[in-house]
Amino acid sequence: MKRKNRLFAMLLALAMVLTLAACGGGDENKDGAKDPAGDTKEPAAQADPLEEARKVMAAAKSMDAAMVMEMNLTAGGQAMVTTTTMAMSMFTDPLKMQVEVEMDMGELGSQAMSIYADTNDEGKMMMYLYDGTTWYAQEGTEADISGYDLSGTLEGYVDSTSNFAQSGEETVDGVEAYKYTGTVEGAELREVLESSSALDSLSSLGLTAEQTEELMNGLDAITVSMWISKADYCPVRYEMDMTGTMQSLFTKLAESVEGGDSLTYDKMLITMTVSNLDNATDFTVPEEAKNA
Repeated sequence: MKRKNRLFAMLLALAMVLTLAACGGGDENKDGAKDPAGDTKEPAAQADPLEEARKVMAAAKSMDAAMVMEMNLTAGGQAMVTTTTMAMSMFTDPLKMQVEVEMDMGELGSQAMSIYADTNDEGKMMMYLYDGTTWYAQEGTEADISGYDLSGTLEGYVDSTSNFAQSGEETVDGVEAYKYTGTVEGAELREVLESSSALDSLSSLGLTAEQTEELMNGLDAITVSMWISKADYCPVRYEMDMTGTMQSLFTKLAESVEGGDSLTYDKMLITMTVSNLDNATDFTVPEEAKNA
């Protein structure tokens, strides 16, 4: 049982690393995507929804977002089911964020944590984490929170996705939207991971450089979808089906860590929704966090 619990804990941690890396694209193109007129709220006549969505997200000063990650697998005949939810509020001027994470790991129990980031009175970016019992604080950088930056998610989707094209129109949570679909190929996913801090995080899980290299070889493609509001071109939902990718990846991980135990990935689905664009829920960092 302890071996299975250890494997499951490693799988969950690695899944979170890969999820944030895959969907939290960089911001190097954001300045170039801004509307020179500064008005991205009014749809242009016969505009390209995808390009308009780029402008909307690049110009956004704040937003709320929610992510649900459903991960179901079977290891050595033992079923393991977990649901992780993340509720985020992000502001860009000044830069600050709040992330509330809840992990329901079935028989392994549940865990909640809070993550904050803001600029202190000395002008330093600070990050705070509460693990349910203790607050931790450390100095950070904008790069440290880039994985949570939903304004960069659209760039990550579009720039890393092959054959990304409109595939119809659907209503999402009462919003009429254009639907786009595509795939992130294994080589492209590896490139995204290598440009992020994901590989450092893999090393922190106890993997050697050789094991990490083996894991990165032959990654399966990820199917991605995005829905863009027809009314204001705001992306309202992102979805990634990573089941096949995680099956191949974690089978290799299980073999290297647990001596070849069988593992079947039944489901790995990440859904993100965006709301309250430029009207995000404000917050203040708790005093106990600042005093950590």
